[in-house]
Formats: sequence, structure tokens, C-alpha cells
Amino acid sequence: MMSVKPTKVIRWNVRCTDNGHNAVTYVLAGDSYGRLLGRTAKNELAEFNSWEASDVYEEIEEFVQHLLGRDHGTSDCFRRILGAVCDPAPSGELYDFTGKVWCPICGSPNVEYGPDEPPVFETIALTQVELSKWGQLTSKSLKRGMIKEALSRVRKA
Repeated sequence: MMSVKPTKVIRWNVRCTDNGHNAVTYVLAGDSYGRLLGRTAKNELAEFNSWEASDVYEEIEEFVQHLLGRDHGTSDCFRRILGAVCDPAPSGELYDFTGKVWCPICGSPNVEYGPDEPPVFETIALTQVELSKWGQLTSKSLKRGMIKEALSRVRKA
């Protein structure tokens, strides 16, 4: 069962340039350091909070640094692979933590988006990502394999 918590967000308007749809999505408001918002093309949102999942964050970061052979400049890569480590959204899609926005109606990646002027703040019930599939991996070797596979998909994209 997914955990949900009230979260302050900024409402963004999304306009689909392919089909003319108008919709709404959200970004995290306030101090979002250490917190990442994942979304799917169906506009399912979930938060990864590295402060609350610091052991998982550190473990994944260590694997990424080792596999890339460097200690710095790995945060973008971390954002790209996090969706593969987290449990999928209710739709079965993986969350994307790169900041990518799709049309919430048709899923088109061709959108214009941004906040109202002045920005509109709301509090929504935001799903917290689950990490059960990561937790079920019983060895460092299996976890490293999951990260390695996710990294190979990122490099092909």
C-alpha cells in the first residue's frame, strides 16, 4: 500500500502543442533539497525523499559512482535511474525523476508549461515512492545488476 502525505506544491499549467489540450500538473514548493518529484506520462506523481530514505539513497549513489567510475557529476544520472529502482506507479509505468513533463491528457511530450503569475500554491496528497522491489534484492550483486541495467538503458536513450 502506497504512503501518501500532504505536500505543498506549485500548480503548473500544461498546454499540449500537439493536440491543444490544457491541463494542470505540479512541482514541489518550498525547500525541496533532497526531495525529487517523479511523474509518469499519465501525470501520476510521487515523491522520493532522500532524507527519509537516506540508506537507500546512499546505497544507490555508491553503486552509480562505482559503475560510472567517478565521485562527482552523478546527480543527473541518479535522477535518470531512480525510476527503475522505485516501485512502478499504479499504471505500471516507471516514474521519471528528470523533471520531464508530458501532456496529462494524451501523454504527448510536446508541451509548454509553467506556473501562473503569481504562482498558485496548493497542498495535495502526494504519494511517497515505494522501494519494495529494491528491498527484496538480497545481495549487493543483485542491486548492482539492477543499477547497471538501468544505466545501460539511460545510455541508449
